[in-house]
Amino acid sequence: MGALPRKWIIWIGLVLGVAGMLTPALLELGWIPREHALEAVIFLLGFIVVEITTGEPQESAQTPELLTNSEDYYHAVTGFMSESRHEVLMLVRGDEVLVEQAQAFVQRTRSTLQREKQLHVYLVIASHLAEVKEEAFKRRLAAERDPSFEGRMHFRFIESPVTFGCIVFDQKHWVIDFPPNPADLRGGAILFKNHPEGARLVSSFFHHQWLERSGFTMSLDEAYEKWKAIRGSTAIVA
Repeated sequence: MGALPRKWIIWIGLVLGVAGMLTPALLELGWIPREHALEAVIFLLGFIVVEITTGEPQESAQTPELLTNSEDYYHAVTGFMSESRHEVLMLVRGDEVLVEQAQAFVQRTRSTLQREKQLHVYLVIASHLAEVKEEAFKRRLAAERDPSFEGRMHFRFIESPVTFGCIVFDQKHWVIDFPPNPADLRGGAILFKNHPEGARLVSSFFHHQWLERSGFTMSLDEAYEKWKAIRGSTAIVA
């Protein structure tokens, strides 16, 4: 077996160093619940390791950037959304659409979708149904049915909470975020700008895991009907 190219050695060292420093930092800040730390970190680092061991790192790829506040996070993803032309994939939490800091990004998503007629946006909402507010369902259902989007905003729901979110922009940029607490759903994030190999891998995982697996997710309408049934049974018991 030949020696690894110097670029691979450098990137492997970087990945291992980031893993060693990042994991305890994220735990300490509360960005990853301790019981799910390995799940989130392995998800993140696995794609990087696959990339650097299956091909030469691209010269255009930049070092991942750690963002430590919601303002920087939303500024970055709003910019990426403005540049998107083909496909944006999102894994989000139940009430994230209601967060005040997210509104500029939500509006930019909608305006970009109206402007770019080839763009499709896929959102997978992952949450316990009982924890989602009705207003979140209503806003998303209105967006899904908005005729100006021409059926290009797609929603799926999975009854499983996630400890991190993820967005992929045109298989070029991607972001993974970690919430510190329910009051600030975008507390910190790791930004991969101009990282097409990693973005393609995450995009492929996204499609196979959440969009194409039969029966794994449900439509937004189905989720809303189940939510109303749960709320109705809770009211009867009370």
